[in-house]
Amino acid sequence: MQIKIYLENPSELRLPMDYGYRLSSAVYRLAASDGEYSAFLHDMGYGEDGRRYKLFTYSPLVGHYRTEGRSIVFDGDIFFEVRSISKRFCGAVRASLMSNGCVKLMDTVLRVKMVECGDNAPYVPEAELRTLSPIVVSSSADGKTVYCSPEDYRWEEMVNATLSRKFAAAYDTAPPSAVRLTLCGKPKKVVTRVKGIWVTAYHARLGLSAHPQVTAFLYETGIGSKNSQGFGMIELIDSTINS
Repeated sequence: MQIKIYLENPSELRLPMDYGYRLSSAVYRLAASDGEYSAFLHDMGYGEDGRRYKLFTYSPLVGHYRTEGRSIVFDGDIFFEVRSISKRFCGAVRASLMSNGCVKLMDTVLRVKMVECGDNAPYVPEAELRTLSPIVVSSSADGKTVYCSPEDYRWEEMVNATLSRKFAAAYDTAPPSAVRLTLCGKPKKVVTRVKGIWVTAYHARLGLSAHPQVTAFLYETGIGSKNSQGFGMIELIDSTINS
C-alpha cells in the first residue's frame, strides 16, 4: 500500500541536511495509533536470527527548498510518501493522520492538507526505474561495514541476498525469482549520517527484470537495506506487462 501525505508549510521549515532519521521518527509516531503493532515494529520487526525488517519505506520530503550551510530550508508546502506491504501499518498511519490532522517534524507541527491512499503496487516483469531515495547495499566483517556501488560486480548478488531475507521474513518462503538490475547511466554517490553513523548510498536509474510479485515487493518495501530509515524507495519510469 502507498500513502502520500501533503503538508501545509506556511513559513519556513529548517531541517538538518541529514533529516532522514527525523522523518523516520515522524513515521513511527504516526504508526503509534496502533499501539500493539507499533511496539512490535519498533522493538522486534519481521524475521529471525538477528535479522529484523520493518517492511516499510518512505521518500524524502518533496517541495521547493534551498540549502544553507548544513541545513535544508523548505519555503512552501511539502509532501512525502510512505509504503508498506502491511495493511495494518498503513491503516495505523492513515488513522493517525485522520484523527490528529498533523505531522510533527522535530519541533515543528505541520497541518495535513491531503492524504492519498492507494493499493496499486506494480505487478510487472520488466521495468525501468529511478531511485526516489538512494540505495544502500553493504556487508560487514570484523566489525567494519563496507558499502557497495551499483558498478561493483557483487552489487546485484548482495541486493538479492537482502531481498531473499526480507521476502522470507514477510511470507516465510523464498521469493519466486531473483531480481536482475541493469545500470542505465552513471550512479550518484550520496554520503549521509544516520544516528551519527556515516552511510554511503547511491541514486541510479536501473532496468529491472523479476517475477511480478518481486517487483511489487521491492516497490513497497524498497531495494537494499535501511529501508525503514528512508533508503531504497523507487519509482517506475516505464514498465512492460507480458500478455
